[in-house]
Amino acid sequence: MANTPLLTYQEIAQATKCSMSSIRRWVACKELPVIKLGHNTRRVRQSDFDSFLQRRITR
Repeated sequence: MANTPLLTYQEIAQATKCSMSSIRRWVACKELPVIKLGHNTRRVRQSDFDSFLQRRITR
């Protein structure tokens, strides 16, 4: 897990073709786990993003 790529909100928005507000809403609702790297810096593990997509697809 140490070498798991970290994604920005912008990268997730582009991959899902969703708005930044949608990404922030998923994070706020704890649907998409994030890693805090500083006061204003948050990233999403690629593996967490993949799991999130799987859950969304199977709904």
